[in-house]
Amino acid sequence: MPVGAKCIETRSRLDTILGMECYLTASEPVKPKEVLNHDNFYVYEYIESIGVLKPPIAFHGTRGDLYAYLLIKRGVDTYRAINRVKKILKPKRISYYGLKDSRSTSYQIIFVEKPENLETYVFDRNIEAIMLGISGRHAKRGGNVGNCFKILLESLINYNDIQKISEILDEIEKTGFIPNYYSYQRFGVKRPITHVAGMGVLCGSYENALRAIVTGDPYADPSIDLVERCSEIITKGPAWMNIERIVCRKYIETRDPEKAVKSLPENYLELYISALLSYIFNLYLSLRWRDYGLSLEPARGEVLLRSRVHGVKIPGVRISISTGGEPSYVVIEALGRYGIKDCKPRTGGSITRSLVLPIDFKNRREILEFCLDSGGYATNLLREVFKEYTPVLLSPDLNLGSCYH
Repeated sequence: MPVGAKCIETRSRLDTILGMECYLTASEPVKPKEVLNHDNFYVYEYIESIGVLKPPIAFHGTRGDLYAYLLIKRGVDTYRAINRVKKILKPKRISYYGLKDSRSTSYQIIFVEKPENLETYVFDRNIEAIMLGISGRHAKRGGNVGNCFKILLESLINYNDIQKISEILDEIEKTGFIPNYYSYQRFGVKRPITHVAGMGVLCGSYENALRAIVTGDPYADPSIDLVERCSEIITKGPAWMNIERIVCRKYIETRDPEKAVKSLPENYLELYISALLSYIFNLYLSLRWRDYGLSLEPARGEVLLRSRVHGVKIPGVRISISTGGEPSYVVIEALGRYGIKDCKPRTGGSITRSLVLPIDFKNRREILEFCLDSGGYATNLLREVFKEYTPVLLSPDLNLGSCYH
């Protein structure tokens, strides 16, 4: 069996909720003085045919009927940025390789088909789209090698913590990889319930799913009056509670948790199942790490994958939810932690994901620069520095993330 880095147990309740139960490093946490935002956090897409999208960019497309643009967005999510470009260019279709963190300043390529309004430069508040040239094909799966990150550490930490951070990064660089957990952004920091809602949908326990959605608490008290809570959300809830209002209106109308949850758009139900798969993966990684250590060698039943950024082989695993046969031990463990037993999955799904991602640093003093394979989270590195304070980096109010420590 593999040996390597030992599991250093987390002290964060939020980490445990999300299955992220181990650290690589045993250092004391650094407390951030600022949140991650578009002034200190940069993401550059790494495309196979172009390289890292860090200006200046050499784009060599000369044939085709699509227009390639460099999309730069600052503090806005990818969906919203794309929709604003659509309103201006009025294209038939826009394709892109992946979502970029909404907190960051990000650089990514988009492909625009048959725009009614062809512009070489688009500007709309916190987004820009700069035409690079023409292309013969849309973005397709596999074209994105990964992402490169630049983090201005000097704005996040106090000066007297620089040496401590340098020692942590030394240890990580010596290990050569970081764990490939699905990080906080996948589940939510203030309301980390997407995977719990997924359990309810998967197992037909719609009351559990509804309770998680309307309370925002993954361990909500079963005695909570959902009618009363829903009435409060409909009449007094803040503007951002759109999803909660949808399920609550249906629940008030029907008193049927299943009809309430299924009143959501299909893509939200898919999101919940996807989040559950992510949680099961995280839990597998933690259990495996605790039992066998973590290294570049696969354990029994795992597969060898390849890092496209670094060109080395890395261990991975296929996690599946099957509608036929008995659920795997890790699925049973995941559901059991939330009190769900004898689940007969009503839908299937699977993911194959690497357990670790190789890492090295191009810069690591006041500015931290590194690249990760597609699907990797920069917060898995930051988590080794800030430990249980990492959620604070993602919260607009520095005190909000601390409620799950």
